[in-house]
Order: sequence, then structure tokens, then C-alpha cells
Amino acid sequence: MMINELSSIISLISIFLFWMILIVHLTVYYRFLKRLELVHPSEWRQLGKPSLIYGNSIRNNLTVLKYLRSKDYELLNDSQLSKFANLSKFSALIGIFLFPIYLCLILAIIMGFI
Repeated sequence: MMINELSSIISLISIFLFWMILIVHLTVYYRFLKRLELVHPSEWRQLGKPSLIYGNSIRNNLTVLKYLRSKDYELLNDSQLSKFANLSKFSALIGIFLFPIYLCLILAIIMGFI
């Protein structure tokens, strides 16, 4: 197999992985927010009624991030919510790691290096 073909395959796999992680993250984060809203509505309101797409501000996004980082959700003793929160944090970290690689690969493809 030629080096060019191998690098193209690796690039496509990396791009695919980035998008799959993004989809997983958004799905898990949505389920976290929805469970928080339905099962713990006072906590959800206290965080500024966050949602996945609309009605968010920088302030309530930062509030939710702080909430996730501090693990305050564990005080609710909700194993499903904790599972969604932990998976959301994990997938976000993987996405943050893969994003620069993804950008470099896209630029390399656009510039004709791959």
C-alpha cells in the first residue's frame, strides 16, 4: 500500500472518529440535560434552564460546565444522571483532543497534501 493511500485512510478514519465522538457527546449531553429537567427540575432551573441548542447564554453554559466539573450532580444520588454527566465529560475531553487533529487533516486535504 502506498504511503499516500495509507495517510488518506488514516485521515478518513480520524475525521470519522471526530464526528462520531461529537454525535455521542451531543446525545449524552442532551440526555443529561433532559434527565436533569425531568427528574430534578429545581436543579435544572438553578442552572438557568440549559438546553442543547436554544435559549442558552454564555453564563448558563459556564454554570453547567462548572456544575459538571465540580461533580455537584453526585449530590442528587441519581445514578443515571451521574452516568450521563461522566460520559458527557469523557466524550468532551476526547473531542477536545481530536479537534486539532481534525482541523489539521481538513487543512491538509484542502491544501492537497493528502
